[in-house]
Parts: sequence; C-alpha cells; structure tokens
Amino acid sequence: MGAPAADVEVLMAHPDRATRRLAHRIAVGRRLLSPMRLAVIATTEGDVTLQALCADAPLVGLRDGAEPAVLDRLLNARAPRVRSAGVTALRGAGRHSEAEPCLADRSAVVRACARYVLRQAGVDPLPLYRALCSDPSAHPGAAAGLGECGERADTDTLWALTGHPLSAVRVHAVTGLRALDVVSYERMCPLLEDPAPAVVRAATLALLPDADRFDEPWLLACLAPERPRAARVAAKWLLRARARRGGRPAG
Repeated sequence: MGAPAADVEVLMAHPDRATRRLAHRIAVGRRLLSPMRLAVIATTEGDVTLQALCADAPLVGLRDGAEPAVLDRLLNARAPRVRSAGVTALRGAGRHSEAEPCLADRSAVVRACARYVLRQAGVDPLPLYRALCSDPSAHPGAAAGLGECGERADTDTLWALTGHPLSAVRVHAVTGLRALDVVSYERMCPLLEDPAPAVVRAATLALLPDADRFDEPWLLACLAPERPRAARVAAKWLLRARARRGGRPAG
C-alpha cells in the first residue's frame, strides 16, 4: 500500500542523501507532486540526481497540456541537465520555435537538444547559427554550435572569432574549432597566452593531441611561479600528454 503521502513528504527533506533520493523516487512514482512542484525542485535542488529525476517527471504532464509555466521554469534553470529537459519538451508542447534561442546556450547538451527540436520541425539550424555568429557578442555560444553542426566552409568564421574582444566568444570559437576538427597547431598556440584563463583552458584541450610538438624546455619554463596560473596548468597538462605520446621537440 505504501507509506502515507505525508510521511513521504517528510522524508524528502531528510538529511541523508540516499533517503531523500528514495523518497523523491516514491513521490514521483506515485505522482504525489504537481508538475510545478517538480519543476521547482529540479531548478532549486543541488543534488544532480534529483535534478534529473524531477526535471523529467513533469514532462508527462506537459504532454497532457499542463501549465506552460512549468516548461518555462525548466527552460530558465541554471543546471544544463534541467534546461536540456525543458528544451526537449518544447517538441511535445508544440513550441518548436522557442528552441531557437537555445542554439547558443553555453551548454553543449542544451545546444544539441535545441538542434534536435528544430530539426523535428523541419528547420535547419546551420543557417541560424551563421546568422547568430554575425552578432557574436549577443550570442557567444553560437560559435560552439556552429562548429558542432557546421561545414569546413565555416572554419574562417570560427578562426576570426578567436580574436573577438569578448572572452566568452573566444572560448566558444575554440570549442567550435575542436568540434569541427579543424584545429591548427600554429594558429592555436598563441591562445595559450590569452589573458582569459577560460580561453587558455579551451586552447590547451584543443592542443592536447599535438602535445608532442611542444618543446619540453619551453613547457618547463611555463611552470615558473611568476607565470599566470592558467599558463602553469596548461603546461602541466601538455607535459603529461607529451610524456604519454613519447614527446619530441617541436619542429
């Protein structure tokens, strides 16, 4: 028969994480919570397991015509996992066009969900990405999305964006170049000196496959304490990758 709903409600606030998770699963399985209550939990809960559980649960209700505010709440969540559930639900709610702004989301999974929803409505996201990249300051994540679904013809656009004044645009441009598999060792190396740590991290990840091309003494010099922390971390990553690949001097 199961525990009374009031007892389940109490256990949902239990300090033990496993107990809280079990209580939430029971509540979801027995439909004890309204779609809006689930959406609120998904957007305020710090436990990622509960975020996922409560983000997916209201979507059945949405397909049955639940209050659109539930979906809006998910779409504006801080957690990418929750936003992605909201974006995917746009298809079932017949709100396909509202996925377009999510093409430039900072999260790759949200961008992928937005592309899926638009394609289900017969919309090609590539021209939309190209248009968004014409105003990159307003849509930094569009550069990453362009690389994720673009063509080699978009390479020049992405390289140009690596020099954009806004660091978020530069980061996403590097991500887009990686996704498009057009990273150039010679052109990417200068970004290891970028003033924004996030850009240095992105460039380092892009250059790891070419780690054996770096000169070991140069990388060791980058470990000096007076160097920026991002540069030191980048050097450590590249040295480790170089060692795994049997590093050779850059030629």
